[in-house]
Amino acid sequence: MLLRYLTKGYKLFYFSIDYVLSWVITWFKFKCNGVSVGLDFVARGVPVVNINLKGTFSIGKKFNTNNGKYHNMIGRQQPCYFIVGKHAVLIIGDNVGLSCTAIVCQNRIEIGDNVKVGGSVVIYDTDFHSLDHTERNSLQENLQH
Repeated sequence: MLLRYLTKGYKLFYFSIDYVLSWVITWFKFKCNGVSVGLDFVARGVPVVNINLKGTFSIGKKFNTNNGKYHNMIGRQQPCYFIVGKHAVLIIGDNVGLSCTAIVCQNRIEIGDNVKVGGSVVIYDTDFHSLDHTERNSLQENLQH
């Protein structure tokens, strides 16, 4: 019985520190990538953020993101991914929650207000390659690792 209480105390301590560190690291990653975001967001775990210098990513008020195995226990154990390409625009509205979601934006993606996106959801506005087979086949492969 004592072991259970010690375990609960450890988890409470761990998640209290993790909550603060996740927020600070996420805020830093957002700012380093030029993301427009307020200070009222919640980050449990740290997302992957990769915004092209000519891309745009803005987040509304009261944004909530859950990343990784300790913050979304439905089976997909990865952080959220926010990938924005050259000249692409990603807009997330107010009061939006994302859990282990991957968003890859090469043109424009807009998520409205009061939207909740569950685990394992992927949102892409690209299929990652040309639909023209001659164009795909003309690209030279990089086989060096």
